[in-house]
Amino acid sequence: MRTHQIELWSLELDEYALFSRKTWKYRLGFAVQIKSLRILGRFQDNASELSENVLSYLAEQVGRPISDLDAYDWQSRTGRRHRTEILSLLGVKRPTKADRKSLSDWLMSDILPRGGTFSICYDQACRWLIDRKLHDNSEKELEKLVRSVRRQFEDGFLNTVAASLDRHTRTALLGSIEHPDAPTGFASMKADTGHAALENVIQATIRLKFIRDLGLSAARLDGGGNTLSRRMRRRVGQEAAWEMRRHPEGRRVGMYAIYLSERRAEMADTLVEIMIDTIHKITTRGERTIAARLMKEIKRITGKESLLVDIAEAAIGNPENSVANVIFPVASPSKLRAIIRERKAKGEWNTQVFQAMRSSYASHYRSMLPKILATLDFRSNNQAHKPVLEALKLIHSPAMVKRRVLTPRDALRCKEIWVVSSDRYRNPDHDVPADFDEQRMNYYAALQLNENGKSFTADLRQQMEIALRKLNDELPSNLS
Repeated sequence: MRTHQIELWSLELDEYALFSRKTWKYRLGFAVQIKSLRILGRFQDNASELSENVLSYLAEQVGRPISDLDAYDWQSRTGRRHRTEILSLLGVKRPTKADRKSLSDWLMSDILPRGGTFSICYDQACRWLIDRKLHDNSEKELEKLVRSVRRQFEDGFLNTVAASLDRHTRTALLGSIEHPDAPTGFASMKADTGHAALENVIQATIRLKFIRDLGLSAARLDGGGNTLSRRMRRRVGQEAAWEMRRHPEGRRVGMYAIYLSERRAEMADTLVEIMIDTIHKITTRGERTIAARLMKEIKRITGKESLLVDIAEAAIGNPENSVANVIFPVASPSKLRAIIRERKAKGEWNTQVFQAMRSSYASHYRSMLPKILATLDFRSNNQAHKPVLEALKLIHSPAMVKRRVLTPRDALRCKEIWVVSSDRYRNPDHDVPADFDEQRMNYYAALQLNENGKSFTADLRQQMEIALRKLNDELPSNLS
């Protein structure tokens, strides 16, 4: 056990006095109940909630084996009598109506805004009560209170979210739920994008534009804590449209707005993946096409090395004669033209691949990629990629609507270029801890980096190389 656990579960003198009056076989169970109430704020129904180390430590202090707990009936008359004695001896009372109101207010203001789950809220409520020498004998009543407060907090938060939305956004959200099978309906917004087909991309861009036009603010929607937001998103993801319509309007609109705020990032990620895969497919297909074409050219012209020797011998042997009389009998004009074409083809690989990509793009992908580019908002924190961003803006301009264009993809994978509202391709600055500047050295130490951000291994290797070069320079010439 750790030091703080030992201090926490160590029996105090007054606790020794309490359980020492009990029958030997009940002493360990009685001690477990005392410490559980004082530390956890509630009694135990069994010993399963406590770790083996804790139970062993308590058994050692009491001087009894852990097996005594197998015979201890936690819910029997004896167990209930022990609880009553402990409450009386410790001066613990039942909470009044005013105490319950104070507890509810405290949960609402201090625990739930941080995204507390039911278990966290229940444990915190138990501790709040015991700190004030209060204890609710009915666990179901306390559970009911906690669930009621959480529901009130949820309703208040969701109604606040709904009230913060303008009339256009509320109308659009309600209309989506009322017509679930429409292109931007509730069911359609939850559907997967599917494979990289034109129709799927068109539908995905329509849905993403619908969410973007809603103007949802992530900061406003996360005000209830990440746990609450995640729970609302899961609930909406599991419910059908008719189930959503059963909720009061404020709750319905708030839940759907929170769901779509996360759905927007998922859709953006999917569109970026489709774009990257599509450009990769165009590039690979272009390279395969040109490689196959070159192989055919190479197969047509065999024995080029021996042909070059024959041409050289003929030229040297008859230096005074014309090309037509000396060279053409050895190598025909058609064969020489074929060799020239092959040589030029080898020297223009990138150009031919690019032309093949343009052809593939124009014949199939031209109707898909511009829709993705027009839907996504690309940014970069690196000035070196400014020309790329300017090119993307130019693509979106009316003058370029009918042009044939392709776009780079590698910078997206390393987040040199990032996409607004995306999660996987988000702003890389959001991956850095907020206190990075103040805690830079601590983060470097955790990553095993030196003060310059380089790995200790690389730094050590560099130092060793410098030392070896210095040693080599200092060696006598006869030993080096």
